[in-house]
Amino acid sequence: MLIQPFQLPLYPKGGDLYDLHKELVPYAEAWSWQKAIVKERRALSEINEDFADTLIVLQHHPVYTLGTGSSEEFLNFDVNCAPFDLYRTERGGEVTYHGPGQLVMYPIINLRHHKMDLHWYLRALEEVVIRALASTFSIEASRVEGLTGVWVGNQKLAAIGVKVSQWITYHGLALNVTTDLTPFQQIVPCGIRDRQVGSIDGIIKGSFPFKESRARGAEIPFTCNFVLHFTVHSEPFQFINTIEVDVQSENHYLNSVSKVRNNGTRLGMIYEYIMRFSSDYGVAIFNRLMDMYFKLGDYRRAGRVFEQMACKNMDSWNTMIMGLAGNGQDEEAIQVFSRMAKEGIQPNDNTFLGVLKACEHLGAVDKGKAYFESMSQDYGISPSLDHYRSLGNLLRKSNEKAEATEIIPKMPTKPSLEVQETLRNQSRTKVLDAKPAKMRKRVKENLVSDERRASPDRSTVYEKLRSLSKEAREAGYVPDTRYVLHDLDQEAKERALLYHSERLAIAYGLISTSPGTTLRIIKNLRICGDCHNFIKILSSFEKREFIVRDNKRFHHFKDGKCSCRDFW
Repeated sequence: MLIQPFQLPLYPKGGDLYDLHKELVPYAEAWSWQKAIVKERRALSEINEDFADTLIVLQHHPVYTLGTGSSEEFLNFDVNCAPFDLYRTERGGEVTYHGPGQLVMYPIINLRHHKMDLHWYLRALEEVVIRALASTFSIEASRVEGLTGVWVGNQKLAAIGVKVSQWITYHGLALNVTTDLTPFQQIVPCGIRDRQVGSIDGIIKGSFPFKESRARGAEIPFTCNFVLHFTVHSEPFQFINTIEVDVQSENHYLNSVSKVRNNGTRLGMIYEYIMRFSSDYGVAIFNRLMDMYFKLGDYRRAGRVFEQMACKNMDSWNTMIMGLAGNGQDEEAIQVFSRMAKEGIQPNDNTFLGVLKACEHLGAVDKGKAYFESMSQDYGISPSLDHYRSLGNLLRKSNEKAEATEIIPKMPTKPSLEVQETLRNQSRTKVLDAKPAKMRKRVKENLVSDERRASPDRSTVYEKLRSLSKEAREAGYVPDTRYVLHDLDQEAKERALLYHSERLAIAYGLISTSPGTTLRIIKNLRICGDCHNFIKILSSFEKREFIVRDNKRFHHFKDGKCSCRDFW
């Protein structure tokens, strides 16, 4: 079974969701799949490597399963003549049935990152179902003392059976949605003789307790096409929402993708659905999806969408080139441009903006000049002010200042002062007020008072940041006080650098997330050179990826390096 998950990138502990809730997967196949993932996770855990938690959601073909200590006395048939396949597994609990219309969820979670308490984990699983039933169907479900599972009255709607190996969980829960309950008559479900098995469908059509907010007997649009979406958070299963998958139109998805830029979970849900039914949707949806992933700094996922597209238009290629260049994958951006040429696709002016931006980041002067000349000579495209500005930035950064200045007279229209200043490499440093002593005192007082006013939570962040600064210094970091423009003494300048917003954000992220979690920081100003160096060194000993989006581009810091190669 070769299936790609969608990831939940914006939560403190990421995770992979394999959403197959519309699929009937043979039990043996899903069982082997779980064990393979657990084996991999255990191997990583033994060498203290972090890994993502996993959730598999699916349905099974009809099957009976036994727990590791299950008694055959709860089978109402001869094991040699079982009505369906019969498996003895390593999970806890007694015999149960799986079949179409039943939502089965297999969480594979490292409880060391949450709470090493099996009782707590089972109660958390129950809570997911209880909240889902309440919020979606207004069904008041509950627990029964001494019995694992979720109940409505005397009927059990959800059965739970898990296995924990080195604190890594597998197997999970099964929720009866529209399940045919007849096969349960061939067993004593979960070994409980004095209670019944129920389903959501049966509860809705019957006379069991509903909340007063919904009238008894009201018609509820219902199919089995829903899935519980939850993520591993401060508790292992913090319920997010229950959604009925029902795509009405292509515009519905275009609007949905536009609205979820800052919600990785919702975007992942849309990604999963679109990729499964990719033949039903036009290229515009895939382009929008790619663009949103690039704006989240997730260029790998964007690339996956691009490669899985059956057909591509000019916007597809341009989005890919611009997105890669904006995320520091500049050589890859140029490779995509070369691929365009090989496939006989005519680039346009936006294509060259992306290519020149990639050359600018790489400092590839000769390549940049060649692409610039190729625009008009090979493709008949007249360079715009943006093309000239990008070329000028490339020449300026490569210390070819004279050539950069010579570009101005060649521009098709008179450039703005900003462009002229960029090309002439004029200094933008502002002259300070001629009252340095008063300025020094005011800035020092503000820095000290900010710390004193900090709430307990903020105080923890400041303390963490000071600790990180000490570790960074030991790793070779030296504050570059040239980036403090105020006339202050050395100590005050170093303190001012220490409390830059991106560093505070990183300190907060480190104390709020599990080890190994990628942190994303977005700011509306350009990152200063000292912060850039600090975060680069930080990534070498924190063993995380830090993605910083400033007003120019993405910086992906990992293993002591940045995707911009210190050229931005």
